[in-house]
Amino acid sequence: GFDKVIEQEDFPMNTPGTMWGIFDEYLFDYAEDILDTAQTPTLITLFTITNHQPWEIPENKKNIIPEFSTNNRNPNILRTMAYTDHVIGEFIENNKEKTWFDNTIFVFISDHGINEFVGMYEDPRNAHIPFIIFSPNLIHNPITINKISSQVDVVPTLLHLIGYPEPFDLMGSNILSENYTGVACRIINDYCMWFESEFLYTEIFNQNVELYQYDELYDYPYSSILRKSESFNTIQTHFRAYLQGSYTYYKNR
Repeated sequence: GFDKVIEQEDFPMNTPGTMWGIFDEYLFDYAEDILDTAQTPTLITLFTITNHQPWEIPENKKNIIPEFSTNNRNPNILRTMAYTDHVIGEFIENNKEKTWFDNTIFVFISDHGINEFVGMYEDPRNAHIPFIIFSPNLIHNPITINKISSQVDVVPTLLHLIGYPEPFDLMGSNILSENYTGVACRIINDYCMWFESEFLYTEIFNQNVELYQYDELYDYPYSSILRKSESFNTIQTHFRAYLQGSYTYYKNR
């Protein structure tokens, strides 16, 4: 549904970057030019790539972005994260007095996390990603929502924020609703994780199923739930219904 896709070929050939593409700062400069000249409401999705292998930042920022101690597991990864944070901060600071800034909702979210934890196969704590909605002119009382949510909740939440007047048929929920009870699904190859309430259900297709219960997501290990329990049957049913619904919604339409 996007009108235009902007890629590396739209930038000068000598624009610094890595094998993934240009460094993030040039991407945000391009977005700033679009917003400065836009005559109608505009939706822009930016995919930052500096925080990927080979974990390099541009020469002109190496005296600004700190080097992290080698005691850290991935010091170069942390440096690219700091670089992207710096670029976003500069973008916000340089544009906060502009008219379009007051009418904009910024959403910061990641496509996936990094494998920081190794407590179990595809440790669920590695699925934790940032999700920030920033719009000072629309959100006057910022809050922190300590509930499970996922990327499918982004669009329903945005439609709520802009007061979208028409009914819509989307997976996910408005996380700002008082009745919000979030779920999240993560699938890597044939390994599935389903987060619901205080439960984590895991399934390796055609092989194994498990259900765990936790008090806090980062308090590991979790308690194992018997397969014969009512909770196990309920959570498993919810996951499989979600999976089947997703397949129908995205594959068969």
